[in-house]
Amino acid sequence: MLFLTTLLLACGASNSPLPDAVPWSNDLDEYGQGGSGIPLTVPFPSGEYWYVTQTYNKGSHVNYGFDYGDDSYAVDFSQSGCEAYGKSVTPISDGTVLQVFVDGDGDHGYGNSVLIDHGSGFVSRYAHFSKTKVREGEPVNTNTVIGEVGNSGYAVGSACPDYPGTHLHIALYENGESIKPEPLSGLSPINEGCWISREGWEDCSSNPGDYDSIEDEGEMDIRMLEHSPSWGTAQETAFVWVAQIESPDFKPEATLTIYNERDGVSYDFPMETESQESPWIFIYQKDLRDSGNYSYWVTADNGDGNDQTSTQSMEVESTSHDEPALLESWGVPMSNDEYEWRVIFESYPSPDEATLSIVNPYHSTIYDFGMDLWHTGELWAAGYEKSLDTETVYPFWMTVDNGESISVTEVEWLDTND
Repeated sequence: MLFLTTLLLACGASNSPLPDAVPWSNDLDEYGQGGSGIPLTVPFPSGEYWYVTQTYNKGSHVNYGFDYGDDSYAVDFSQSGCEAYGKSVTPISDGTVLQVFVDGDGDHGYGNSVLIDHGSGFVSRYAHFSKTKVREGEPVNTNTVIGEVGNSGYAVGSACPDYPGTHLHIALYENGESIKPEPLSGLSPINEGCWISREGWEDCSSNPGDYDSIEDEGEMDIRMLEHSPSWGTAQETAFVWVAQIESPDFKPEATLTIYNERDGVSYDFPMETESQESPWIFIYQKDLRDSGNYSYWVTADNGDGNDQTSTQSMEVESTSHDEPALLESWGVPMSNDEYEWRVIFESYPSPDEATLSIVNPYHSTIYDFGMDLWHTGELWAAGYEKSLDTETVYPFWMTVDNGESISVTEVEWLDTND
């Protein structure tokens, strides 16, 4: 086995001298923030170990000054000899292909490369492909092959005589500025000179070699439905997060992660379900401490722990202290397939609207229905009647909006199988 101490890999401008490298420091946080706040996965399939040849603020990893050109926290990967050339690359997180570059486009030295938009200001770059495999605007997940490792653009090295400089260069940006792509499959920091795998295994002494890949069990498919309601106030609105998971073999576990931009911390919350079969609907409900911007995603585990939704975002307004006071709510059958929903509440000022939200697990949608309103003084009631044709378990909740704040009932589950 050819060890990689001779690998000298670089990425930079192809028609001009490389900028001076940023002075190295053992204190990585001196040069920026230490984590993305979104779930990240090693950009290679299960079954392979990859060698980290270059990391932060070293060699050619500097800020080139153009859009998505800050490589201060970029990471390079390769394998022994020419083994890396032509191997598949997958995104580090779900998203949409933002741009695809052919060797020479933009003249930035990245060669055949891809930019992926992960939402909430996060964009990742993958450079020096031998081939690209995606088109602009295409949705991708962490199992999508977006290209093959190569040496296009500015890539130098001696480990692979046939394709000198073969490696993958990745970088992660938040609002255009480079950040560390950590944790990567749970690894933080990303250590130069170590071999790492998709499962987060690390060996800093020798190449462990290929292993039997760990495939998704039960062909699990997970998707994040939008949060409900669409707006609300901090400390008052008990928001509802909904994930739909298809896992035909057995019930998975699901975790909601919420990233608070104000304190820069990600918080994990176990989600709950009363679904009786796939597709499973998982719910989590809570209010949020601070006004401002939040990012969120759901991770599901049916044996491998690597399945997750794309990242979505929400904005929460300041507390108003004038939220409707919910007193009682219910959803019950009337006759045949007809059901009725009611919520009793007090509100001043008068409510603008009341909404019933129902999730049909087979439609991947949160359905919202405007409820009828009536009142006596400050005591209000809202009602809605509807037929439910599919025999399943429906989660539902009701929201009351008085223009200053929104109150949400607790999530309940209506079983129509009987």
